[in-house]
Amino acid sequence: MTESVAGTTNQTEAESSTDYSKSPLMRIEPICHSRLRWFLLLLPWAMLVAVPIIAWPSNPLGIPGQFIFSTGFIAATLALFTFQVLMQRISEIFEVLWRRGVIANSAQPSNNLAPSHGVPGQHLNDAQRTVLYEKYRSFVKKTEGTLNSKGQWITATIFMALVLSWFLYGFSFQFVKEPILIVGILAELIIATVIGLMAWRMIVIGMRVWRLPQRFDLEIQSGHPDQCGGLEPLGNLCLWNALIIAMAGIFLGGWIAIGPNTPDSNLAIFYAPIFRPLLTIPITLSFVSFFIPLWSTHRVMVAKKNEIESQLDELAQIIYRENRELLNSADRLDPAEGENRLKKMELMREIYSQNQRIPAWPINVATLSKFLASQAIPVLSFLGVAEPIVSMVTGLLQNISQ
Repeated sequence: MTESVAGTTNQTEAESSTDYSKSPLMRIEPICHSRLRWFLLLLPWAMLVAVPIIAWPSNPLGIPGQFIFSTGFIAATLALFTFQVLMQRISEIFEVLWRRGVIANSAQPSNNLAPSHGVPGQHLNDAQRTVLYEKYRSFVKKTEGTLNSKGQWITATIFMALVLSWFLYGFSFQFVKEPILIVGILAELIIATVIGLMAWRMIVIGMRVWRLPQRFDLEIQSGHPDQCGGLEPLGNLCLWNALIIAMAGIFLGGWIAIGPNTPDSNLAIFYAPIFRPLLTIPITLSFVSFFIPLWSTHRVMVAKKNEIESQLDELAQIIYRENRELLNSADRLDPAEGENRLKKMELMREIYSQNQRIPAWPINVATLSKFLASQAIPVLSFLGVAEPIVSMVTGLLQNISQ
């Protein structure tokens, strides 16, 4: 009985050692410092509670430019909540990629952008699979270290300097003596520091997504339900990055479009000359953060697509020759043999049809639609289209109300 138990135990250990699809990867802690982690977790909720007070119509705090300040405050709150979602998704996305089997092997130094022509990851033997698993875990763990490196404080300092220069542009030094404005400046400097810490992590995530196809061969799974060859998680990760930046674009673009029709119209007109050029920054960064990190994956997918299309061309020739032979021998062909050959040809046609739609980007229609929707207000405002539309709709509503 002891031998039986030992045998069962050894069998279980052997199965668990090779069943890496269910083995958890080392979890990423995107914010290792516990106090900073709790601060970033609670800050957007505290800001959400403060929104009604700041945006109250009677302006109890006496905030200069209340509506501009309050909408900017709301945009920052939404960006922080989006950042929280991004931080929660990092570990999950790396684990999903492993479970789906798209991490096929370590990339070859000679041509790390070509699709893997060797044995795919799910067909590696136990020793090779163990090595690949440890290399992938090392890649994930290095991502955590880079997320928490000292570079985050450089970006935090840069954003603090930008906010400080913004206040110096918008207000003369005599207003700094007002207590409420001093509190506002301190609050926005804190928020700017937080945004700088966020920006560093967003940059790191983009860099690691870019590096992934250079470190590992990706097994592009044609016919995968996500319509991205199994790589939709990478597209979603970059989407969350872009959505954080989009909040700034929506704020600036929104004020260009609706500012002249608000109680803060004078301030909106005053800031318009700087809002429009500033709008180019979130628009550009949103597109860069969404598409550029995925470019290396796109190149791998294009190479795989070309490989499959070449195989499909060969299959099409086989179907053509088989069809021609059936046509030439139709009068002397045995019915049973003919039926079998027709079934075989129909199967080849089905295989051809199923592999025609080969994705070239780890982005499906749903992901792309969300990104484009987040850029609608910023882009239309930058092009000068949003403001006339808003004015026309406002005038139409006024005529209807009269």
